[in-house]
Amino acid sequence: MMENLIINRKFWFTKVIFVCSCIIIFFLISTVSKECQRYKAINAYVEFVEGKRSCMGEYILELAMPTGEPERRNATFYYIVDSTGDGLPELHVWGTYYTIITFRDHELTVLDSFCSSSAAGMYYLLENGMIVYQEYVKNVYGNYYHFFILDDSGNHMEKLSFGWEDLGDNYKFDCDDLYEFDDEICKREEWFEKIQGYLYIDENGREYVCDEADWKVYCEAR
Repeated sequence: MMENLIINRKFWFTKVIFVCSCIIIFFLISTVSKECQRYKAINAYVEFVEGKRSCMGEYILELAMPTGEPERRNATFYYIVDSTGDGLPELHVWGTYYTIITFRDHELTVLDSFCSSSAAGMYYLLENGMIVYQEYVKNVYGNYYHFFILDDSGNHMEKLSFGWEDLGDNYKFDCDDLYEFDDEICKREEWFEKIQGYLYIDENGREYVCDEADWKVYCEAR
């Protein structure tokens, strides 16, 4: 009886060691594989920025070039960061349009592209890869901010939103203005507490998104 118990313990101990070893090996292989993919993606992005590689038949110079004006350039910037949450980075290019490029199946592909302007609403990239869309309020002064990441198809996955409307029409944050945070109406003081770390408002009432990415210059406007 005692001998069988010892044998069973040894059997289960050996089985547990085997399962743990398999898990560790799988984790190591997965980590090495992801690091390899990350390296390949960054290398492809660098080649694109250097003009050595195209994305869907288009080079970065074409993204910086105003339509029909081959001698001119729009100010164009780039930044590499993960904006899908899968651990692999994307290439963000800010020029005529805001274009997000991903590395998939050994090829560069446009994941998303949108217009960022004072008329259409502004987009901001954060250091952590999250994107912020500043939506302008119609009819009255005010702004709404939508924080989102992308999925593998380029769909926007909203994580947070907040905003305010200047109902007094005096360009000031008054108590009787409309304040929202994640679709809930707030009082002014509560709203200011909740937006800390997301939005900075200076003494003149100007709004700044916190933790913006430090874009690298591809070319200056000319």
